[in-house]
Parts: sequence; structure tokens; C-alpha cells
Amino acid sequence: MDACPHCAAQSISLRAKISADPASPARCPACQGNSYVANKVSTSISVGIVLLGCTWGLVAALTNSPLPLYAIIPSIAWFFFRTWRSAELLPIDADTVEKHRRTRQTVTLLAFLLSFFM
Repeated sequence: MDACPHCAAQSISLRAKISADPASPARCPACQGNSYVANKVSTSISVGIVLLGCTWGLVAALTNSPLPLYAIIPSIAWFFFRTWRSAELLPIDADTVEKHRRTRQTVTLLAFLLSFFM
């Protein structure tokens, strides 16, 4: 469990934290406050996974052995959970959440409509 940025209660699960974004934030059961994780965490995880895969692939190529390739999945899993555990939850108010939801709905509708012309 992670601490809520509003009331500091240890009430937000890792699953809620991973799926929290400004349009669908994690909600604290204790104070009903909304919080999310910044997008830079997801970006750094993507970059880290690619770099880990390339590093282990390079080690396997240089040693001429497939054994380093077996370390890719455990190291990616370790990196993924370590990064999400250390990610900071940021508070967000209800008006901002509603604004992000409307923006997401508008972009989704526009993408749907544009798909008919492609």
C-alpha cells in the first residue's frame, strides 16, 4: 500500500497506483481524495525495458552464449516493480479530473470519426 497524498493514510494499492492517470485517478478509501502518477514514470519504464533488453542482448552477442537472454524477463520484472513502487502519487482535484475525462472522450471521438476517412 502507498500513502495518499491528501491524508497520508497507507490506503492506495499498487494496482490502483499503476492504473492511475489524470482522467481516471486512484481514489483513497479513507479521505476520498484523488491522486495520479505522472506520465514520465510510464515513459521511463518503457525506455528502461528497451535498454535492459538491448543490454542483455549485447551481452549475449559478445559472450556468444544464449544464457544472458534468460536474465531479460527477471530483470525487466524487477525494474518494473521497483520503478512503480518508488513512483510518487500526485494529488488532483475533481474539476481537473473531469476536464481530463472530457478531453479523453473528445480525442477518442475524433479518432473514431477520422478512422472512417482513412
